[in-house]
Amino acid sequence: MTADKPQEELASGILSGDFVPLSVPEFQKAYSTAIHVVAGALPPDPTFPTGTVLELEGFPTKTLRDTPQDRAAYAAGATFTEGAKQASFYWRSRVVMDVAADKRFRKCVDWEAGTIHAALLAAICTVRGNMKTTKKVLRAALAAEFERHLANGADETVPLLVPVAPPVVRH
Repeated sequence: MTADKPQEELASGILSGDFVPLSVPEFQKAYSTAIHVVAGALPPDPTFPTGTVLELEGFPTKTLRDTPQDRAAYAAGATFTEGAKQASFYWRSRVVMDVAADKRFRKCVDWEAGTIHAALLAAICTVRGNMKTTKKVLRAALAAEFERHLANGADETVPLLVPVAPPVVRH
């Protein structure tokens, strides 16, 4: 980035307001962490900042409460070192996963077995969108991204959840 071209080195997603893509392992680790925290399979993080106000660009301000959902979101977000990826995960896990549960993709996810079609998981991680993307537009974009990953050979069922280790607490 230079004074002449201040936006030269910024990612196009940041400039356009789109959420950055995530790798499948990044998404699986964060999503698994959230699910394991809610299920009580991971010990509570003693550094959880109850009462802290979170301000992520593009999201409403939120005060953390000592609830399983807030602890899960906090733990999942902590798996990322970059704020852009953290925000992207929150959007993908809340908004995109909701669209992926629609009847169009219902046959691609087995919630009981904890498996998902590899092309759908890759599409969830890479579909373009932002806070202003409507469900209708997102549904079409997710379908197109799913088809693209299918055409690239992602044609198997994979685990949605992966094993995660408890966070290391540094004193």
